[in-house]
Amino acid sequence: MSDQTEQTPAEKPVLGQLDPNIVETLRRLQQAQKDSTYEMGTLELRKAQILGNINTLNAQMQQLLRQEGTRLEIPTTTQWYMDDAGNAVAMGQ
Repeated sequence: MSDQTEQTPAEKPVLGQLDPNIVETLRRLQQAQKDSTYEMGTLELRKAQILGNINTLNAQMQQLLRQEGTRLEIPTTTQWYMDDAGNAVAMGQ
């Protein structure tokens, strides 16, 4: 019989014992990997929230511009923008 202990068919052979310091380092690295993966997921959720906020703000701006265009009696077919002074300026053709 060999030096290895007997095994049942379902057991895997043990090839040796890793250095305890290496085991601890590997566990820390595994945890850091899991933490980074979780953080990335959290960032993706935050990114989606920020994009939703940007879309909401854009819709609010467009609504206000439409209201002002109506108030100023600018035809809906006329393209215009607000300049830095707050004037409604027709876009060049």
